[in-house]
Amino acid sequence: MSPVPGLFMSAGSKRIRIVQAEPLGAADAVVAVTRVFDQHPARVKQMTEDGRLVDFCVPEPLEARRQDLEPPAYIRCGSIYTTDREYLMATKARYSADNTYALVVPEKESVNVDEEIDFVVAEVLARQLGLV
Repeated sequence: MSPVPGLFMSAGSKRIRIVQAEPLGAADAVVAVTRVFDQHPARVKQMTEDGRLVDFCVPEPLEARRQDLEPPAYIRCGSIYTTDREYLMATKARYSADNTYALVVPEKESVNVDEEIDFVVAEVLARQLGLV
């Protein structure tokens, strides 16, 4: 469920629809995101000069399961950027740092295609969801 009241996604008629039941008010933008598990910031490490792994930016609880990491983390999935026209024209930015809302997209409905293998995964998922 999306944290934005009145804004949600639904898969129907073999296409994704965004339904807005009420105005978003003074939001600069709404951006589609997916929750991350494997790439949660607590799991990201950096390597010291001697090869030792240390936390990069968020401490990772020892032996934590990825599903239990808090707080939940999200990444922009690149599929939807809805931006207030006045904000876009004034800043030339698709979203703001402090007044952008999330449209949470289920992971199986969002594949970021950067490499050929990503396209293969997207095709398989599309077939499983009956989109092709």
